[in-house]
Amino acid sequence: MNSISFTDQAKELFWRKELNCAVEPSLYKYIDRFYPVTWNKDLVNFIMLKFNLKVTAAQLRAYAQKFGLVKNIGPEQKARMLLQRNNPDSDHKKIEEALLFLKEQAKYLTNRQVLAVLSSDFGVNITYNQLAGKINRWLGIKKTARALACGRENTMSALRKYYTEKHEDFSRALSTHPEALAVIIASLLGDAELCPVKRGYAVFRNHHCANQLQWLKFKTNFLPPEPYFRLIKYSDGSFSLTSQSNPFFSELQNHFYKQPSGELLKLDPRKKREKYLGPKAAELVRDVFTSYPWLALAVLIGDDGSLVASTRGKTVTFEYVIYSQGLSEETGFKLKQIIEQATGLRLSTTRASGEYGVRLTISGIEQIQMISEMISPYLSQVEVDSFWKKYDLARHVWELSKKHNKELVMSRIVNHWTEEELKIINDGIKNNWRPVEIHRRLLSAGFERTYIAAYNKWKEEKLSRFLLT
Repeated sequence: MNSISFTDQAKELFWRKELNCAVEPSLYKYIDRFYPVTWNKDLVNFIMLKFNLKVTAAQLRAYAQKFGLVKNIGPEQKARMLLQRNNPDSDHKKIEEALLFLKEQAKYLTNRQVLAVLSSDFGVNITYNQLAGKINRWLGIKKTARALACGRENTMSALRKYYTEKHEDFSRALSTHPEALAVIIASLLGDAELCPVKRGYAVFRNHHCANQLQWLKFKTNFLPPEPYFRLIKYSDGSFSLTSQSNPFFSELQNHFYKQPSGELLKLDPRKKREKYLGPKAAELVRDVFTSYPWLALAVLIGDDGSLVASTRGKTVTFEYVIYSQGLSEETGFKLKQIIEQATGLRLSTTRASGEYGVRLTISGIEQIQMISEMISPYLSQVEVDSFWKKYDLARHVWELSKKHNKELVMSRIVNHWTEEELKIINDGIKNNWRPVEIHRRLLSAGFERTYIAAYNKWKEEKLSRFLLT
């Protein structure tokens, strides 16, 4: 008797210290009775309703460990309690009928069919994971071969429907962003890749270092938002602009790469794969440069292009150099023709170092000024300090003047021979300067004439002097 009294006192003292208030013996007697056959989470709720005391599951576990209480819940009782917890308003009879149905009929039906019957016939609701992960295991339900086959077919049908809707949704999203295709195609001609996926369609991926994050964010302004396109950060601090897997990109992959998808998967992803412009790809590139020429060119230059500034005497001359990765020399020449036809610009191509890649070069101050003017509204939006170098001619001149500690001027557009140019040529004839020296002095004076043009004009002036004499 003293032992029992001592145990009751210890239990009362335990709960008084845990709850920091006086407790009735009925509390720990209630816990002693129901702890072995009730889940802790449910017991916590029952105690709150019955005694208006806030007890935690951790306190219940500590109490059970101290006073030797052990759970004694069998598999069937677990299933019954889960049904009761999910359906507190269902009466005991409905729960027992649902439990009997599960034990006798569930093995002949797919899990989703079981859920439908539980809900319609018994008014009992549980989740798919609770049925598949818990109740089936507790009750030892093993599906028949027919049920498993039906389940697989239903799963594949559901997946086909899901991905069909997902791909249609992507196409709708892409159609609401008319400039998206221009950014995608121009990026493919630059740094971006179409990457195959083992169990799915290809994805668009444009990878850059951390310093170029703002450039990738600029591109997202023209693309559908997440989840269609998203920025991914890697452990080395770099970022990638990546799309959803979609049939659209698998189709583009077939037009821009020579290797089939299966062979692309075997290649080293760190190496640039050779791209080419098949008939469909060439048509897409032509449409993009016809519809959005300056946006496409801005993307090409922003990805891997440079505005090269050099000095000749007091004159600063410019040319654009664009490195298009993954293109063979033949494909680069085809791209040059497409851009020229669509924009009216004049380009030259050279093979770049590396396995695949070409350099597109644009020169001539008139072309440079026009490109700078047309792409600056796009590139000036990029919050990267170095991006001004891709379009700001005046700042280039200012920076070079500061560097060389002398006032420099931008080369000028000249379509006819001015009096100043003719004076330089005539002075050269008078002083017996060689044509190369005359050409050098013309460049120093800010006249961007080729050597051939200067030589022919020198020859013409010399001939006219001879005829006059």
